[in-house]
Amino acid sequence: MALALELKRRQPMADVLVMGRRVVLPDGTEVPGVPEEDALRIHADTSCFVFYPRSFRVLALWGMMPPYLGPVCDRFVFTAVQQMGLQLAWCEQPTVVFTAHYSWAYQALNREPPADVHDIDWDQIKARFDAGEVFERTGIESWIVELGQ
Repeated sequence: MALALELKRRQPMADVLVMGRRVVLPDGTEVPGVPEEDALRIHADTSCFVFYPRSFRVLALWGMMPPYLGPVCDRFVFTAVQQMGLQLAWCEQPTVVFTAHYSWAYQALNREPPADVHDIDWDQIKARFDAGEVFERTGIESWIVELGQ
């Protein structure tokens, strides 16, 4: 909390803070480094967001988006934050421990992923994706399926 408050003090115009994360496997093994999409600031995991009052309108989107976007809800909300013109501030220091049950985390450690990983099924999302429906439900022009290419 101290790092979040300090970041907000240094960047008072920030509407949303994105806290850094340390990635671990379910067995507690740390995955070294920072996921590339985090380093490039093109992704923020749901657990890393800190919302301030001007951004509270974003919170309703989790309930408004079509259910099939659930596996990529953080990506959808990140897109919405950008489209709404909200100001982001980034904390590079990890403050969140993220348990990754995804193939990429196991592969980063040269381990065989277990059969029950939670990888995003981009083909299924693309097959169901309807930009018109997403816009009608949320008012957000989503390009989320392009991320899975």
